[in-house]
Amino acid sequence: MAKFKRIFLISILFVCAYIFVRWEDVQLNLEIKWIGIRHGTPPNLSLGSISYSDQEQEVLASFVDYFWIEDLMWLVTWHYTTIQCDGLIGPSSYLITGVYLMAWETSPIKILWNTGNILISNSLATYYSIYNPVVYIYKPTNPSNIGKANKYWDIPDIKIVIPPNAPAGSYNGTIVFSLYLN
Repeated sequence: MAKFKRIFLISILFVCAYIFVRWEDVQLNLEIKWIGIRHGTPPNLSLGSISYSDQEQEVLASFVDYFWIEDLMWLVTWHYTTIQCDGLIGPSSYLITGVYLMAWETSPIKILWNTGNILISNSLATYYSIYNPVVYIYKPTNPSNIGKANKYWDIPDIKIVIPPNAPAGSYNGTIVFSLYLN
């Protein structure tokens, strides 16, 4: 019986040692790294309320400040932003999905440092639906981009197409401006 207890005890110690060794293999190392790229949006834009109409209506406006991206990485690698709006929600949860954006320029305006190969999607040269994500400001991979640090911006125009018979009242929505890295 003592031999059985000894084998049992050794087995338990072996299993514990194995678990400890395996635990060491699965521990996570957490680190927050500086990526050197950031982006931002303008403050809220108020377009007012709409009145009832049996005709389609359009509301046009310009943002009063910038959508911007700052690239301090000095690398060749690419990054891009997308812009999207799932629509404007109004009275009785009525949804207006006709949200369109047009870039102010065909290339972003340089704010600081060296000019790089930063572009605005050609689709935004005219009013383009942002109901689904659309590439906005981007930096393609290009050897000429090495050593470039930039801050760029654009002030786009927005158009809201209101369908006939949309309920009168206030509508709210959110534009999402996302950054993706290679």
